[in-house]
Amino acid sequence: MTLRDSGGGNLPVFPMKAAIIVPARDKADYVGACVRSVLYQNYSPLEILFSDQGSTDDTLAVIKEECSKYDGPNKVRVLQCPDVGDFGMPAMNAHHNWLNSQTDADIIIQVSADDLIHPDRAKYVIEAYEKYNPSTVHTMQEFINPDFSTNGNSRYNPDEDGWVSGRTCLMELVGGSSSLSWSHEFYDRIGGVHGQTIQDVYLPFVASQDRGMWYICVPLHAYVCYADEKNMGLGGQMKAAKNATERTRIQELVHYQILGTLRECALTVEKIKPDWEGDDKQALLASIIAQGLAWCNIRDELTKFKIQPLMMRG
Repeated sequence: MTLRDSGGGNLPVFPMKAAIIVPARDKADYVGACVRSVLYQNYSPLEILFSDQGSTDDTLAVIKEECSKYDGPNKVRVLQCPDVGDFGMPAMNAHHNWLNSQTDADIIIQVSADDLIHPDRAKYVIEAYEKYNPSTVHTMQEFINPDFSTNGNSRYNPDEDGWVSGRTCLMELVGGSSSLSWSHEFYDRIGGVHGQTIQDVYLPFVASQDRGMWYICVPLHAYVCYADEKNMGLGGQMKAAKNATERTRIQELVHYQILGTLRECALTVEKIKPDWEGDDKQALLASIIAQGLAWCNIRDELTKFKIQPLMMRG
């Protein structure tokens, strides 16, 4: 791609090529509304990739049915991810890595198959990349119930759009759910996301130490809050827990998964920025210590009451 000097660094010549990716697995009850919200973006040209990962329900059929009705200007593809062996976070990460390899777009905008996006999300996000050239762009989230009633917005609510430090990423959980997008070059350079790593914790922090994380304080992504014991992430599983013992067992996995993600943040930043020092590094180290203590405490509680820990899905 041809580059030009913008004073703030080298930026791609406009327009940048953008893609929306929607990885799906067993989301038949929610994916139809998601597909409709993605197809009718107020921006063109876009490449839109819907991908099913071995669903056992009607997810793929619903996606195909909704896409068959589309007569807009954007290029739409319905794919089937061949990597169907894992479950949980490893499966989600493998799906994202595979989808990233299926497009040559400069910008990848992620949407979960059970969430909704604002018609202007792509427009706002692409404009931010073209103006500031960050590694990732994130937006405020609206939390909604399955009946589409509102349940609040992201707690991080600055007065204006802007750069977010690594410390703020960790303290305010700025990158939540699939409100994130990334530069294809950045994602490839860090080697994607693997294993139990939580991408919406990992990518924002690593990006903040690279070309930066840009935040749009407009709720352009709607996270649908519901209980689902088969959910890829542990949040939905926690909501579906049947009793206090089950919630405690899942909470132990949450602490383990977050701690592992913070470790991956440190390892990756050390690779891309060997001379890394400063406040963000200290914040990450403090978070690792705090999360490690929290994990030990809840594991001790399980041991005390002779409760067998759960196996992490993978």
